[in-house]
Amino acid sequence: CLESLIPPHTLQLLAENTVKHNKLSTRSPLRVNIRSDQSYLIVDNNISVKTSESVVSGVGLNNINSRYLLLFGKEIRIEKDSACFKIYLPLIDGNERIDYRRRITNSLGFKTDLT
Repeated sequence: CLESLIPPHTLQLLAENTVKHNKLSTRSPLRVNIRSDQSYLIVDNNISVKTSESVVSGVGLNNINSRYLLLFGKEIRIEKDSACFKIYLPLIDGNERIDYRRRITNSLGFKTDLT
C-alpha cells in the first residue's frame, strides 16, 4: 500500500467537500476516517447535514472520477446512507509504469505518431 498512487490533491478535495457539505459543531463533531485495504483508499465521514445546504452539484466528485478514468482507466465508488458517506479510491500500483502523457493525448483525440 505504501507504493500505491492516487491523483494529486484528491484527499484535499475530499476533505474540502466534507467540510462544505456538513454542519460543524462541538455537539455533533465531524469525523473523517481514512484507511486502506488491498485495492482501495477508503475515505468516509459521518453525515451532519447543514440546515442551509447549498445546491449539491457533484462537480468535485465528478472531477475526481474523471481524473481516475483519464489517468488510470478506473472509477471511484461512492456509497451513502443516512449516517455515512463513503468514497472508495482505487489504489494504483506505484511500481507500474503508466504513460500519462500518451493516455491523456489519446483521450483528447490527438495523434501521437506524426510520421
